[in-house]
Amino acid sequence: RTALKQQDRSVPNQLLLGLIFGLLSIASTYTGLNFQGAIVNTRTISTLAAGLVGGPLTGVSAGVLSGLHRYCYAPGGFTALSCGLGTASFGVLGAVCHRWFSVLTARRNWALVGLTLAAELLQCALILALSRPFEAAVALEKAILLPKIVVNSLGLVAFMATLDRLNRSLTIELVEQQAMALFIAQTCLPYLREGLGSRSALRQAVEIVRGKLSAVQVAITDLEEVLAASGGELTGQPLPPFARQAAEEKRPVVIQDGSWPLRPSGAASIAAPLVWDERAVGTLILAVRLGPNLILEAERRTAESLAQLFSSMLELGELQHQVELRQQAELKALQSQINPHFLFNALNTISALCLTDPNR
Repeated sequence: RTALKQQDRSVPNQLLLGLIFGLLSIASTYTGLNFQGAIVNTRTISTLAAGLVGGPLTGVSAGVLSGLHRYCYAPGGFTALSCGLGTASFGVLGAVCHRWFSVLTARRNWALVGLTLAAELLQCALILALSRPFEAAVALEKAILLPKIVVNSLGLVAFMATLDRLNRSLTIELVEQQAMALFIAQTCLPYLREGLGSRSALRQAVEIVRGKLSAVQVAITDLEEVLAASGGELTGQPLPPFARQAAEEKRPVVIQDGSWPLRPSGAASIAAPLVWDERAVGTLILAVRLGPNLILEAERRTAESLAQLFSSMLELGELQHQVELRQQAELKALQSQINPHFLFNALNTISALCLTDPNR
């Protein structure tokens, strides 16, 4: 579930998914039925799904892993080579169709049936071309081809429906996280308007964030130190290295190895930059507990969304502060122009002119 949640699939993520789907495919070999010297199985389901869900690298790696296992599982069988190559081809077929299937909205189940049919026909062609004796291969395919197509088609539809439901639940979770970030930002708005200079207001803001998110620790920093924190005596502490990295690179940074010594054990820390006019002025740090079912990606996105909203609010507060300073400066300039000293000089000038040039 954690691996599937990733929006931008990195190479390690794709390889991890390839390993997972490859192991599912290998399990299908062990749960298959021995029939006429061959193993009738459902490897098609998980190997095709690997490419359709995870992308090209996932499909190819799952297919190659399961194909090699199938060949080594019973190398003496007359279908070992053809089934090994066929399993690898299932992953390639899923990988080739990944982009097309990811944008397909209508008749997805029929598309899955068609892909299963193509995969099983390809497997049949390989068995007939490579397996010997040829008569045994023909007899095998006559007996199992239609049942394999039916069972694997239904299985692939059911398997992909399960993954779709999982994706929908992940989408709902992400929307809820974004809605919570917006609600927290609105609640913190009165305090953030005072800018980074008001530590008491920042303390109120981090207390709100910690209470709403149930985070272990929350902190707001500038580029040098922690300005306000909730959940520990962190105020005034030097800027942690991972937060400095987030500010320098202007992207969220996550650590899980205890690099921030004040962070409690069993928690991950997320630093998201606060940016004004395309320059970082500080960071928002969240420390969240790790557990077997916690998905850190959602917390990272929440921290990123909050930091973006906080940046806008702090920047608006700073602009408002600058406007107030300018108004005060203009008022002082006006006051200086009507200062009694200048009024006294003007009256003295009038008095002197009354004696020397009354008309003027």
